[in-house]
Amino acid sequence: KNALLYALLIFTGSFILSQIFSSVIAPLSGFDEEILLEVMQDAMRGKPTNFNEIPGTNMYVLLSWFVGLLLFPLNVGFIYIIHKFNTGQPVSFSDVTVGYRQNTVNIILYYILTSILITLGLFLCFLPGIALAVLFFMGIPIVFFENKSAVDAIKKSFEVSKPHFLTLLGVIILGILITLSGLLLCGIGIMLSGMFIYAAMYSAYCAVCGTPYEIKD
Repeated sequence: KNALLYALLIFTGSFILSQIFSSVIAPLSGFDEEILLEVMQDAMRGKPTNFNEIPGTNMYVLLSWFVGLLLFPLNVGFIYIIHKFNTGQPVSFSDVTVGYRQNTVNIILYYILTSILITLGLFLCFLPGIALAVLFFMGIPIVFFENKSAVDAIKKSFEVSKPHFLTLLGVIILGILITLSGLLLCGIGIMLSGMFIYAAMYSAYCAVCGTPYEIKD
């Protein structure tokens, strides 16, 4: 509850930045949102559609994903703020950007590697992707708090998650439901609930690995 204002700040800030980047990316990629809207309307009418045929779609998706990578460390900042509130430390605005000052390369690399593996798993009968999402759930706190490499974090997350697989699965499902619950409040509530999954991630890490040591950024 103490971190709600920071959750609002990070969520809305990331959204605004992504929109700004999107306005730049669209012309660069040749992507036309009006054409996308027309194709979506055709799909809703039951007409056969192929989104890959929209000019610039693949380049737009690739550039958007790259922007997401650049903004991802902000989520680590929220985890750090949750940690500070949990341990009774004073929180400052600069804590939002700690992910850009502490093991940034491995944070982004972990996100890239696990995203690829989970996506591949989802294409392989779906269930392997769900399993990997559970096993990699605590990896970001491991990378950040323990200052590990992306590969070492994947290994440790896999090892410590296996004995608690069903519990973590339940935590993720509940965390996602609470995160999405903000949509019920006219959609605006998602700005407050949208970061909850990272609070669940930190809590799971503390429960399994113990409360992190104090970070000095």
